Amino acid sequence: MKLSFTWQQLSRGIVTICLVVFIVVHIFAQQQASSFPGVLEQHDAPGLSKPGSRFETGMIFPRWGTNAYGNTDANWPVGLREIQAQTGARWIAITISFHQASDSATQVKTSQDTPTPKSLAEGIRAAKRLGYQVFVIPMITVDVSPQWSGNIHFSTLSRAQAWFENYWQILQPYIVVSQQEAAEQFALGNEFEQLQTMPAPLWQHLVDRISRIFTGAIVYDVNWTSLKKPVPSWMYDKRIAAIGVSSYVPLTGYAQRLDAQHLPALWHEKVDVMLDAFAMQLGKSIFLSELGYRNTAFAGFNPWLIQVNEPRNDSEQAALIAAALQNIAADRRISGVFIWAWSFPPFAPNGKPAAQLIHRWYSLM
Repeated sequence: MKLSFTWQQLSRGIVTICLVVFIVVHIFAQQQASSFPGVLEQHDAPGLSKPGSRFETGMIFPRWGTNAYGNTDANWPVGLREIQAQTGARWIAITISFHQASDSATQVKTSQDTPTPKSLAEGIRAAKRLGYQVFVIPMITVDVSPQWSGNIHFSTLSRAQAWFENYWQILQPYIVVSQQEAAEQFALGNEFEQLQTMPAPLWQHLVDRISRIFTGAIVYDVNWTSLKKPVPSWMYDKRIAAIGVSSYVPLTGYAQRLDAQHLPALWHEKVDVMLDAFAMQLGKSIFLSELGYRNTAFAGFNPWLIQVNEPRNDSEQAALIAAALQNIAADRRISGVFIWAWSFPPFAPNGKPAAQLIHRWYSLM
């Protein structure tokens, strides 16, 4: 039989085939999105993943003690396997706890809760054997209330210089180990909100020192309260691959339950818009270095709080995380997310509906 087609018929055929393929893909995406609570139709299963997926699907698994993460820390390998099974995370964040006596002390020190460089090396090795990519985050606790590193400040340049020198000396062995064990990412600091405004040469010298040793991605983590402030000039340094954000933005001004169906739109309004504005001002990749919600009834209110008098509510935690991950999946300016934190109540998603939500979204990212 001889077949012949006009160009018009052939064009119609091609259009029809493309339309059918589009409909099939669209239906599949809608089915995937509909399995998550609180998913808005306005996103139509948003961009469901950053193709090629260099997207950092992470979990933070903080441990404390000199042997934390090491071969004698029995909970480390158990937790790593649980995280893979329950959440599908491809990245693991290791926190290193340092201390200083006050907000204006120039001496940064290790303590009984600080893992040794040897333990860090063993911990990175264990994570890599399981296929994780590793992000190392130094964190400083100030030993007087409110204990937040964001309050560290100095009234003179000489004291600031002394702090930066001391910080480098305490940090250096952990950078060396991170390089030797091929960690993919290292934070040069975490939530130093007042220190961020110190003269740029102090920061650039620190970046220079780290970059001479560590060949992976060097990043810095800001607190969400920094997002509406001017970006310090040193953050534009091309050697800083990305800026992380600790995202504990309140979704409500008082303690209340939030409607799960409205959460994605609320998260977009309160958080995503602010993240995008910061990313555009910065002109480089951002990621969420911390995202966490309590498994309590009013978790959207002041979500950074740990000690709260609220009834337990696992579904509230799951709905909040689902709303956040839906927005993150749709946002091309965000290159990763790290959930706070495995085995750290009341934020821990272990064995809860939140872990199932994380797994579903991470499988699409």
